[in-house]
Amino acid sequence: LNQTRNLIVTGNAVLGKCSLSANSFVTETGDFTLGLNHRGATVLLQNPSAITITCPALVPGHVTTFIAETQNIASFATGVGMSGLNSFNGASEMAGIFAQAQIIYKSSSGAFLGGNIV
Repeated sequence: LNQTRNLIVTGNAVLGKCSLSANSFVTETGDFTLGLNHRGATVLLQNPSAITITCPALVPGHVTTFIAETQNIASFATGVGMSGLNSFNGASEMAGIFAQAQIIYKSSSGAFLGGNIV
């Protein structure tokens, strides 16, 4: 899937283009560690039970978005090489259908967890 689309807003102003690749959307159903295929992707969580997403140290400068398509809990854990997983109000998991979270890597050893998380 390689597509380019124009984004048009009121007044027909073109803001930019969005290129989608095969790794733009990834579906996960069980425990996993963020890797190359998750960098900058939207991860659709379809876990039939609680899962753990491990966040290792990664190349800085990308955002991975998680969208829950299930009611089951997804917990975020600090992995090898990760010195800090900071989050809003100390949240470390998301639950409930259509809950959302984002991992924002600011450096190779630290990341921020934010979004609609519990």
